[in-house]
Amino acid sequence: MTKFRFVAVHPDRPALWKLGAAAALHDLLIDNQTDPQGRVFYGHPISYAWLYARWPGNPDERPVIRTLQRYMAKLKRAGLVQVRRAGMSDGMRVVLLGSAKWANAAPPPPVQMPLYAPKTLSISRGRPVEKQRKSDTPATTDVSFTRRQMCRRKEVRSKPEEKITVASLSHAMPRVQKTQDELAERRRLLREQAEALQEKFPVREKTKAAL
Repeated sequence: MTKFRFVAVHPDRPALWKLGAAAALHDLLIDNQTDPQGRVFYGHPISYAWLYARWPGNPDERPVIRTLQRYMAKLKRAGLVQVRRAGMSDGMRVVLLGSAKWANAAPPPPVQMPLYAPKTLSISRGRPVEKQRKSDTPATTDVSFTRRQMCRRKEVRSKPEEKITVASLSHAMPRVQKTQDELAERRRLLREQAEALQEKFPVREKTKAAL
């Protein structure tokens, strides 16, 4: 905690702003400053209980929270801190104004963007994939296949082709043409069926007259 204490202890500070005992609170805030912008505790909300728990020195000599509030009001009137309330909670965000901490720190060097895109890695080998130039390709390439690598012959070609014959056609399609005997037998059956229907359902005289 005493690493940056020399920044706050300035010979002209008590004389210019007449901080008095409030200088100890200013030292505590500078010790907990986390960036050149002056934010205390990375800009997270803090409370007077948080400051009370981190007060240096003898724990019995800590100032009460009401005294810390008075010290903070004195620092605000002197223009050394900026205090903002953190939402609906009791916390506050404190920013130091004009702090000399990190004042002499050199800014980080600018990052140079790469001129070319990074090389992509292949998934199978995990090595950078480089584009092969036309001049690097060999003149002749061997694309011959071994006996195992050759395409297998389809099973359909190994089977003999099916020929449509008269015998196969007779089994597949029913015979439509009939002989004279079959036609005469068919007429006789139809005649017998018609006579049986007439006997079962006799036609009346009015129906015959209408016919």
